[in-house]
Amino acid sequence: MRAKSSIIPIFSVLGMMIGLVISRLKNISPANTISYGFLVGMLIGTVIYYKKRFD
Repeated sequence: MRAKSSIIPIFSVLGMMIGLVISRLKNISPANTISYGFLVGMLIGTVIYYKKRFD
């Protein structure tokens, strides 16, 4: 049960990393892209978590 609930933080961290990379490539301010990446990562993690839970 513990392994399933740790999916959400993993994806939020991944989203932050992707946001950082995008900000480096596109020269956008890192704070915006990191926060957006964090939110998107949390959304993806939550969706996958609930899909696995209700399967």
